[in-house]
Amino acid sequence: MSTQPSPTNPAETSLQSEHKLEGLLDVPRAAKVLGISPKTLRDHVLHRRIDYVKIGGRVLFRPDTLWDFIERNTIHARQ
Repeated sequence: MSTQPSPTNPAETSLQSEHKLEGLLDVPRAAKVLGISPKTLRDHVLHRRIDYVKIGGRVLFRPDTLWDFIERNTIHARQ
């Protein structure tokens, strides 16, 4: 449970939202992080193989979503 009160001022809420949006990656940047082409990433989005954030017409990705995607697609070596 948080000890800080939640902001009731709409301006504060807006500023918090903007701060969180700064960390979101667009398709070209997320594709570069994953080492795949933007078209391949768009295919993953189309087939819902990766979580994404849709804001208007933009498709964006949280950095932790990219790490989760990498973990889900990691094939571990046999010991």
